[in-house]
Amino acid sequence: MKILIADDENLAVESLKMILNDFEFVEIVGAYTDIMKAIEFTRHNEVDAVFLDIEMPKIKGIDAANVFRTIKPGIEVVFVTGHRKFAVTAYEINDIDYILKPVSEERIEKTLDRLKLKLSLVSSVGISKLKLIRCFGDIDIIFNGEPSDNIKWRTSKTKELFCFLVHNRDTMVPRNRVLEILWPYMSKDKAAALLSTTIYNMRQLVKNLRIEDHFEFSSKGYKFLTNKVKCDFIEFEEVISGFDQVYDDNINALEGAIELYTGDYFEDNDFVWAIFEKERLKNLYINTLKKMANYYVNKAEYNKALVSLKSILIKNPLLEEVNELVMEVYALMGDLKSAENQYRHYYDIVIEELGIEPGSRMKKLLYSIFQ
Repeated sequence: MKILIADDENLAVESLKMILNDFEFVEIVGAYTDIMKAIEFTRHNEVDAVFLDIEMPKIKGIDAANVFRTIKPGIEVVFVTGHRKFAVTAYEINDIDYILKPVSEERIEKTLDRLKLKLSLVSSVGISKLKLIRCFGDIDIIFNGEPSDNIKWRTSKTKELFCFLVHNRDTMVPRNRVLEILWPYMSKDKAAALLSTTIYNMRQLVKNLRIEDHFEFSSKGYKFLTNKVKCDFIEFEEVISGFDQVYDDNINALEGAIELYTGDYFEDNDFVWAIFEKERLKNLYINTLKKMANYYVNKAEYNKALVSLKSILIKNPLLEEVNELVMEVYALMGDLKSAENQYRHYYDIVIEELGIEPGSRMKKLLYSIFQ
């Protein structure tokens, strides 16, 4: 196991070296009191784990940990602190462990055992390539084209925090903001304690999924990085927002974007903070399908038009305008019976849900179809 030590106190460095040298499987590849030199060493050398002082000049140890993870994905970080007040911070940020000074051989041995376990798992499994984070429907992570389908969320709040950071992609979310969102009616002290556990669970989760390089956990807050990873809702909007109308040269791109919409945004979760975005994306989906349906009708591709229109009705069966369009398409196909059935189906829904009959325009449409 190749270990790097970074601590601005010479005495602390020597103490760690003395203890670590007692373990035959440990190789100390570097020991620095200058954090920038330690970072530079890591860029060009193999390092399995870094023992890092949480209080360093030039750059805070917590922020330095993110630098280490960026330049060396998969590296393990063990924080070392001489002040108990920093232990909670280290616990929230760290993948593996934190150690309070003065360090003891017994405590180091416990940490090394955990490191060996983690490193052996990484060696046997390897690092999967993250392709897509799916947020339409329920949250899922796609590796090498295959959905995980079995993400083990330790708690509902771990899942919500993961989703909230993805929702606020590429934005550092302050700790206080997370507390307000996840525990709005709880005392600050109790919420802070729960956040500590939630952050730890999340760190373990992203570590086990091998996606830790897409997340930042620092003293400033928490961030999900979209670099080198795709999100279905981002891809969806980027394609659709690029076209005001539907033409022959963009229909294939729009069809691909619509296929990404496998359900509403975080559909199976009641996240209050996601309500506005959920409705906005659903409306974008519906409006795009309307445009596509009109395009297909103009091309006399009536079956495709029906698929688009009925996809809308799955989301909102009460849209009278869309039900009328379905009737009109059936009429264009010469399928008058299906047009009548669509009217009766809509009639039953509005009577049951709203206690009213369809509007006069729809009744006139039904009458005109049979003339």
